[in-house]
Amino acid sequence: MIDQAARQAELVAVQGAFDELFFRDGGAELARYFLDDAEMWWPGEPPIVGSEAIGAALDEFAGVFEIIDLERHPDLIEASGSLGVVMRTFSETRRVRETGILERIHGRSALVWRRSTAGEWRCARLMTGRYAPDETMT
Repeated sequence: MIDQAARQAELVAVQGAFDELFFRDGGAELARYFLDDAEMWWPGEPPIVGSEAIGAALDEFAGVFEIIDLERHPDLIEASGSLGVVMRTFSETRRVRETGILERIHGRSALVWRRSTAGEWRCARLMTGRYAPDETMT
């Protein structure tokens, strides 16, 4: 039986791999981290449902923006049984590929993770929002 500390460490490692792939514009590769019925909620958009649809949306995002810098500040990482939650604030510097304009985004994200039937952590819900106005940088 896996103890609480081991579950927590597993979730931290999975979240780190997920973040690294996101930073490298992993797009559709990130779909493997989501459950088949997962939901992703972006500000001002309807929920994106399903790992394939989420992968396509992340590919589209990577086609529009290049992430230059991503600072993450975990506020909570908790794993218990087959559920895990990661809540954090983040600051992201990204370049609009078409115009070259740099934007600085300040937001919050919450990820709800569940263990799949194979015992692997998979994201069930990803929700993001802004906590400060976006900045345009020169």
